[in-house]
Amino acid sequence: MTKPDLGAAAQFLAASGRVLDRRRFQRLFEGGGAGPVRDAIAAYRNPDGGFGHDLEPDGRCPDGQPAAIELALRTLDEADAWADDLVSGACGWLQANAPAGGGAAFAESSVERWPHAPWQVPEAGRPATLISTGQIAGTLHARGRSTRGWIGPRSSSGRGSTCRMKQPPGSVPTTCAACCASCAPTTGFPDCGQVRAPSQP
Repeated sequence: MTKPDLGAAAQFLAASGRVLDRRRFQRLFEGGGAGPVRDAIAAYRNPDGGFGHDLEPDGRCPDGQPAAIELALRTLDEADAWADDLVSGACGWLQANAPAGGGAAFAESSVERWPHAPWQVPEAGRPATLISTGQIAGTLHARGRSTRGWIGPRSSSGRGSTCRMKQPPGSVPTTCAACCASCAPTTGFPDCGQVRAPSQP
């Protein structure tokens, strides 16, 4: 395998990357500190604890969006820059904005008022989706954080609950289910079988 040219990557990010992108690169490849990553993530946080403001480039909405929360948590995790205040705020937002049955919607309606990718379309009725719920819950469980209060009741069938998802192997929902299952504690698992993938545009 060809050795990656980290110098070229750094130059590319210096010319085209966001501050967050540069901080992630410095942390992961140049021995940078965790603090700058936390600060960069915090810049996208809203007073209600949610994340927006183009953190997830597919949606340029300043208001909180599940995709932005997922990226915020995943970045904090991968950079070992976990920050309890940011995470608690995000969990509070998830609880306040959870669909009726718990979990996280794919996209909130506020995204429609701002530039966004064609697939960032809110679904009618705001159902919970495995794409959002699985990835967020997987990261939280990997860090030992509870999802009670926003993900809904736990399954009596344990890890097997995701098997009810009728999705093609290798699809994004299947990947999210695997992420959630691999990170969930053996004592129990959120009932991700109750949530579904968003319809395709």
